[in-house]
Amino acid sequence: MDTTNNKRDWQMQTCMKDIDSFLEINLSSQLSLRILTTDVNTRKVGLLGARALALQRTKPKPKWGELN
Repeated sequence: MDTTNNKRDWQMQTCMKDIDSFLEINLSSQLSLRILTTDVNTRKVGLLGARALALQRTKPKPKWGELN
């Protein structure tokens, strides 16, 4: 059984739940939809970028000498 994949799936699901619950709270209180997160290079990204970043963070890092 591969625990790495299970851990990755769990991390992705947890991150997506956090983003979705944040959206629900903001939409229910009729606040403007603005989700900003900061990536490694301190660039700010919107909602789609946050989801893409969440998926990217769950990918395994390439080993030394491997291509992405």
